[in-house]
Amino acid sequence: MQWGRAKTVLIAVLLAVNAFLFFVTQQTVHSRSQLDGEYIDNAISLLSTRGVFIKKEDFPSQKLMINTVSLSTKEMLYPLARTLLEDQTLEPSVEGEGVWFRGEKGSVLLSGAADFSFEAKEPAEDLEQVKALLQRAGFSQEEFIEQDGKLVQTLFDVPMYGCTVSLENELLTGRLLVTAKAVQKNDELIDVANALLAFSAWLEEPSLAAHTVEQVTPVYLVETAGLFNTATCTPGYRIQTGDGACLVNAVTGEVLPEES
Repeated sequence: MQWGRAKTVLIAVLLAVNAFLFFVTQQTVHSRSQLDGEYIDNAISLLSTRGVFIKKEDFPSQKLMINTVSLSTKEMLYPLARTLLEDQTLEPSVEGEGVWFRGEKGSVLLSGAADFSFEAKEPAEDLEQVKALLQRAGFSQEEFIEQDGKLVQTLFDVPMYGCTVSLENELLTGRLLVTAKAVQKNDELIDVANALLAFSAWLEEPSLAAHTVEQVTPVYLVETAGLFNTATCTPGYRIQTGDGACLVNAVTGEVLPEES
């Protein structure tokens, strides 16, 4: 009886220790993924001296913890074109504007590494039908978010800047990446504070005008013009102000104006 009682006590102690260790581990992970409050306050104060203003509640405290991704774009959208045209036997035709697929259901033009245009004889009526088409082509519905009447493709739940699909005048157009076989690389990333400081340095004559930051969101910056048919998705930030928006590369710190 004494041994049975001792085992019960021992099990209870071990469970308590495991719970404590789990709590400590979770706290450590949380602290590593969050910016310190005092650090944020100091960043906000320094930014204000450079003419860039942001409220603390608009300052993301979550650190950016995603990887740089590279993937092959060689014939990447051929399966999409054949699926849209419902004919897996179609062969591409290389013409001046790009690569064409033509069939009984319409035509698909592939231009560049990731851009497509689909003119269907029976076009989709709304984005729900477009989602169904993309799902048939191997894309998951969770891969897209709907924004401003378009479908925005995401990677690890982060929007890929410029990778959108839209339906206008019965024409389906967009830019898509097939990320199933992507290769990840762990790069050291600058945090939000340093991204905003890079933004303040990039502004033309920042001392002459104040800029209020309304939102900072993580994005993937997509480069499809690389060598050997490779696309690169680099972690970054999109900084929205009352005057417009810009993009900051989280690996290099380079600042780029947002394309209109």
